[in-house]
Amino acid sequence: MRKKKFVALFVCICAVICVLLLGGIYLNSFAPSSGVKIDTSAEAVTNDSESEMPLINFPVYGDATIQTDATSIPIQLINPEGNPCYFQFDVSLEGSDAISCATDQVEPGHAINAVPLEHPLAAGDYTMDITISTTSLEDETQMNGATVKVASHVVDPGASQ
Repeated sequence: MRKKKFVALFVCICAVICVLLLGGIYLNSFAPSSGVKIDTSAEAVTNDSESEMPLINFPVYGDATIQTDATSIPIQLINPEGNPCYFQFDVSLEGSDAISCATDQVEPGHAINAVPLEHPLAAGDYTMDITISTTSLEDETQMNGATVKVASHVVDPGASQ
């Protein structure tokens, strides 16, 4: 009799464990894994020369910090090497006329190393807009472009921190 109770208890414990495991697996299937939802219809691509549409690499910019007496912003307006186009940059500062910079065409693998300021900026935070227009190397037709917003911080070196 004791052996039957032990077997029955063992079977019950195994059943409870199985129910808990299956319930956990079921509930976990609804939980997001990392918060990033990957589009399952996206396909892998490569940037090879046989592609029907050439890919353009646009630069990414971090925040720019300058002092109130600066005459330029040390940000590199770069056209990454290997791009199928020229870049033309238009740079402006939201809410200010201190920057009004338009470059000529910049070849792939080349860069403008600073953006000149027309006058010094007061201490504070600004947003710099960098608009990039593109022109094909092959036939000089317009291609895709981009506008990048860059946080710009102007600090007064004489002000107490």
